[in-house]
Amino acid sequence: MLATIREKIQGWFATVVVLIIGIPFAFWGIDSYFNADSSLIVAEVGDAEITQEAYRDALERQRQAMRQFLGRNVDPRMFETPAFKTQVVNQLADEILIARYAHDTDYALSDQSLRQKIREIPQFQGAAGFDAKRYEEVLRGSGLSVAAFERNMREDAMAAQIRAGFMQAIVPAADVERFVQLQTQKREFSYVIVAPEKLTETVKAPEELINNYYESHGDEFKTPERVRVEYIRLSADALTKKLTITEEELRKLYEEEMNRFVTPEERRASHILIDVDAKAPEAEQKKALAVAQDLHSQIVKGADFAALARKHSKDPGSAGKGGDLGFSKKGAFVPEFERALFALKPGGVSEPVKTQYGYHIIKLVDIKPEVRKSLAQARPELETMLRTRKAEERFFELSQTFQNSVYEHPESLRPAAEALGLPVQQSEWFTRQGGAGIAANPKVAEAAFDPEVLAQQRNSDAIELAPTDFVALRIVAREPVAKLPLAEVKPQIIARLKRELAEAEAKKLGAALLERARKGEALAAFAREPGVNYVANKVVTRRDPQGVDGRIVESAFKAARPGNGAPVYEGIDLGAQGFAIVAVTRGEEGGGPNPDRPLKP
Repeated sequence: MLATIREKIQGWFATVVVLIIGIPFAFWGIDSYFNADSSLIVAEVGDAEITQEAYRDALERQRQAMRQFLGRNVDPRMFETPAFKTQVVNQLADEILIARYAHDTDYALSDQSLRQKIREIPQFQGAAGFDAKRYEEVLRGSGLSVAAFERNMREDAMAAQIRAGFMQAIVPAADVERFVQLQTQKREFSYVIVAPEKLTETVKAPEELINNYYESHGDEFKTPERVRVEYIRLSADALTKKLTITEEELRKLYEEEMNRFVTPEERRASHILIDVDAKAPEAEQKKALAVAQDLHSQIVKGADFAALARKHSKDPGSAGKGGDLGFSKKGAFVPEFERALFALKPGGVSEPVKTQYGYHIIKLVDIKPEVRKSLAQARPELETMLRTRKAEERFFELSQTFQNSVYEHPESLRPAAEALGLPVQQSEWFTRQGGAGIAANPKVAEAAFDPEVLAQQRNSDAIELAPTDFVALRIVAREPVAKLPLAEVKPQIIARLKRELAEAEAKKLGAALLERARKGEALAAFAREPGVNYVANKVVTRRDPQGVDGRIVESAFKAARPGNGAPVYEGIDLGAQGFAIVAVTRGEEGGGPNPDRPLKP
């Protein structure tokens, strides 16, 4: 594609192309090519709309939750399935419906219930229970305000309660009873498994079968196409090693970034909290203030602050520690508390201070003064910052030359390498799936196998591996797809055929043993047969299969109930695991006061 443009965009044709491209740029600007409509509607729920932005946010949250829950076991392809995406849309629709239901029915969660739920969250607990300071610090570290978090908590708790109400309403008691019965039913059975892996040594793969398999599965026995490339690479990381740093530049950056090297002042506070709801009646507010004023008066007269905090403070996180809140920087407390704290001198005690939690008596215990790193102490960090900054600036200066050179000289990387002082390097062999070194990056493998680069042996365009890392390549050697010789793949074919033949033999033997069992032979006698494993007298329920293969358990529960002391036999095709024969000897219905009682004969 690029070669065609390169060859044809000349003379009058080039003029026409420039005019065609230039007209929309002149009238609407370049932004019109990149700004898409962000208000697309994914679904409608009544008169409410689910926007594309809301859908994408929910999709990403669900992906993160699944990755956190499943870890390495998660298959990323599941996130692209229609079922997964439909589930996300349905969840958003449920949230809208629940919120509307709560609004229409005046459903609400009391402040007391909300406060109790928050106090039970493990992340907010200190040594003595709920820690208000820890609560605020955790929220601040997550980028949430207290008001936003409490609003979200209220909405989530309401939604959970409403969902629970619906779930309880739509499950009939008879269905619950039947479910319990099914889960607690019991079956006693013995079984044998004819295992293919134990038959592989006894089966033989004829030469004719091997040859036929090789011819009919030829695509499986080919070496993939592979290439080697030469490449040049321009990166800010490599440029950092070539830069020199002056003392004047370091000093200037130190002055510009002074705040980075300052540890702010910290203050250690203790407090006594007399809690009162911000919306409480005036009489309760005055009563709480009177209690706080009385405690303040006692402290001024010499009473022990810590002892009063242990006895009277309503802050569960600090009361047991004599009101101690530890050292904190500015921004750790609500504004009213912080203003009073930073107005005190060490040992000073404030008048009662009103906040959203009630009235506080605050004592400044100690101060850790502000600490600044000297230029010498900050030098390693400054040098890294300066080298990175200068390397990035130099990279952007050279990147245009890099891109132009590999484009303007498509037959060789040498002009670009010489212009920029870059070495021309070579890769190892790699396939379309990539390889070692530079080929480990998927963008490199994709560019190398681009039809123009591969067939015409032209330079690739500049490939952006990262914002400050460009590479360009060209093919220096190519090996096409080739069929491997039979002698090389014969052991692999024989192993496959023996597995297939052993599976077929296991099914054949299993079917024969099933007929013999139905004619009266005991399963235990089959244990002497080649490839047969015998397991006796397993008692299972659906909820406790005792480690037995689920397909065998399912077959035992589907089988007819045994009668007159005669077992009921079932055969199960286990695929690659072989063939199983189950002899169900006893059964019992579930439910009742003691579902774990022994089986009756």
